[in-house]
Amino acid sequence: MNTGYNFLKSFLDKRGIKYTMNKMDSGFLMADVWYKDKFFVFQFEDNVIGFSDIGDNPSFDSKPDMIIKDLEELKTKLKELFSDFSG
Repeated sequence: MNTGYNFLKSFLDKRGIKYTMNKMDSGFLMADVWYKDKFFVFQFEDNVIGFSDIGDNPSFDSKPDMIIKDLEELKTKLKELFSDFSG
């Protein structure tokens, strides 16, 4: 899901939203995103993106809260997460 990875990176860069991208031992990419007092994790796997809203629970497991199946779903999720973005 490199298209999703590239889209997320561009989306965050354009808005100056803090994030880190890490390649896991499994070969998958993980994006940690901080926005205001929120913390989100995106897991880029072969054909899907896992998403978790970590909130105040730093002991989350590797199972995502939801699966994003395509770029349109990713765009919808980003609009929802950053709807109050003013930068």
